[in-house]
Amino acid sequence: MRNLLHLSLRSALLPAIVALLTTSVDGQNITAYRYWFDDDIANRVNVPVTATPEVNTVISFNSAALPVGYHMVTVQFKDADAHWSSPYTSVFSQKGGKLTALQYWFDDAAASPLQLPVTPNANLDLSATLNAGTLPLGLHHVTMRGKDERGEWSTPYTTVITRGGGQITGYEYWIDDQVADRIMNSIGPAATVDLISDLPLNTPAGEHTFTIRFHDEAEGWSVPITTTVSVYVGIEELPGVNSLLVFPNPAQDQLTLRLDARTASAFEVSILDATGRVVAAPINWSVQGLDDKSWDTSPLATGPYTIRISSTGHAVNIPFIKQ
Repeated sequence: MRNLLHLSLRSALLPAIVALLTTSVDGQNITAYRYWFDDDIANRVNVPVTATPEVNTVISFNSAALPVGYHMVTVQFKDADAHWSSPYTSVFSQKGGKLTALQYWFDDAAASPLQLPVTPNANLDLSATLNAGTLPLGLHHVTMRGKDERGEWSTPYTTVITRGGGQITGYEYWIDDQVADRIMNSIGPAATVDLISDLPLNTPAGEHTFTIRFHDEAEGWSVPITTTVSVYVGIEELPGVNSLLVFPNPAQDQLTLRLDARTASAFEVSILDATGRVVAAPINWSVQGLDDKSWDTSPLATGPYTIRISSTGHAVNIPFIKQ
């Protein structure tokens, strides 16, 4: 739980209005359209189009010459008989081009905003670290807005954050909805925990949820994180194996397989795609007791896969999903 907020923001200030219009004129082909801003019909812009009975597209109107503020745009369509459709009018807000500045503040401290460096750009993908170290523990708001090259500020964007209490000092986890039977442990700031080997061996076969949360040195708890676990027990195809666990399933960047073998056994493990093609090189794995292996699944495309486990003429296929 760090005292920093990681915020992703996308903002665009463009000298144009984009409208999606669908129309037809008495069954005739549409051959052109025209538009004008506000009531300035004398300076309308005419645009020819390929003759078509219907226009269903995104049309951009160049509004770069308009002052900042609210305006109207009106559009009409012309058919092959030179008849114009009824005018269609919409209101839009004219922005000021490129973003030139960004500022943010926490809670209601709008009078003392903090600045973020920004290179002027019409489209900005922002990944920023905001220092929340002076905030008290608990829930807070952070608000951000951008300024364009004409000096106009965007509408403020506000989201909720949680201010944690420093280093992580402990965690707890539980299976399914068995919160009362949760397992609690402490952990040092630089320590790692092997949760796979800690998962209960007596978990029944089937699909289960695994939920974990962490607490910091101020005894504040993180938001619980839940994923899924596939558990298999009494596998006839693999004599000597008490249980098999696939975690998580579906997988994203990593997949772990845990085996509990009551006798020393040698296995060959492969990952296959939906066509049966091997997509991860087979590994040889000798197990006695409890052991686990992990695979990097980030290069795999999304979809169904299979873990094939073979031993002394026996094999079992365990399905999993890559998200």
